[in-house]
Formats: sequence, structure tokens, C-alpha cells
Amino acid sequence: EPEVIEEEEVIISLINGTIKASKKEEVKKHTKKEIFTTTLNSLLCITSSGKIYATPVSKLKYNKEYRANEVFDIGSEKVLLITDTLAFTSYLSLTCITKNNYIKKSSTSDCLSKTKKGTPVIKLEAGDNLIAAILSSNDDDAIVIIGSNNYYNCYPLSEIGYTGKMTKGVKAIKLSEGEYVKDAHLVGDEEYKLTNRAVKGVKLNG
Repeated sequence: EPEVIEEEEVIISLINGTIKASKKEEVKKHTKKEIFTTTLNSLLCITSSGKIYATPVSKLKYNKEYRANEVFDIGSEKVLLITDTLAFTSYLSLTCITKNNYIKKSSTSDCLSKTKKGTPVIKLEAGDNLIAAILSSNDDDAIVIIGSNNYYNCYPLSEIGYTGKMTKGVKAIKLSEGEYVKDAHLVGDEEYKLTNRAVKGVKLNG
């Protein structure tokens, strides 16, 4: 017999590296580090290994604090993003950036996972790892890529074509041998100067 799951509204709190599920009516004070979901959805986690993991929300006991590796089969991998299936599929794209200077963009619908053991969202070279996993609803959103040399590139996501989840992407910024990408995130219009992709870019102030 298939398991019958009653739909309940749940709030997932992400505090100090822990994950806690609570019934919506029991949470009196809300914070920015919360996921509003239901027991019919799954919790998703993307890690430095370039994989996305999934665990049904219904499997979490209420008011119990879990570490990420207790909820997902991730071992010592670094957690980059935790969300749920409802929020994840509301976005247009997932952009992955690696330490070894690759960037790729995929449709979120192509990256959705249902397995606790994880499925790849990017093809990583040996010795490479994911440093950022970014969700966006607009290809006009600008992303900044910062190298270990303290130069950056800043360009809209439209500069990157959509590819399947098992591709490694294209070069994110122009780097010399021994240099690597140390940070990447979405930015506002006035924060950084716009550049082309895969150029040396602009020196960070300070």
C-alpha cells in the first residue's frame, strides 16, 4: 500500500547550520531564514560536490534540530543552498559556478531531484568543486564572479546559454595559472561595473 501523507503547512527554520521543521501554527515569530512549505513537498540541498539532494518534508520530526548530513546523504560536503521543491521550481534557472572557473546555467525543471543520495547538476572536472548555486527568475539579473586575484567580471545571466545538467559550462572570468574563483553572487545595478564574460575584468577596491 502506498504511504498516505496528510498535507500540513510546515515552516523549516535554518539557524546556525541546523534544520528544524515546525507546524505553521506553532511558529509565533518569523525570521528571514525560513522556508514555508508543506508535508507534500521535499526539502532540497545543493552542495560543493555539484549534486542536488532531496528528502521529503514529511520525514522530518517536528521541533527536532537536524544537521544537514542527518537529513541528506552528503557526508562532509559543504552546503551551498537549501530550499524546497515548491520554491525551487518557481525560479527560471539554476546557475552553477565552480572554483576552477566554470559557469553554467540550466532550467530548474531539468535539475529537480527526488533522491536522498543526490543527482549531479553540473559535470565537474577532477579536483574541482562548486562554490555557488544561484537561483534566478530573470535572465537580466547580473552576476559577479570574483577571482583570487581580486579582479571581477559582472554580466547578466543572458550572457550564458542554457545547457543540460551534465555539462561543465563555459569560462566565467579570465584567470592566470594558479588563480581560481573565490566568490560569485547576484548583484544590483549599481554595485559593480558591467563587463563582458571571460575577460580580466575590474580590480576590486581595497
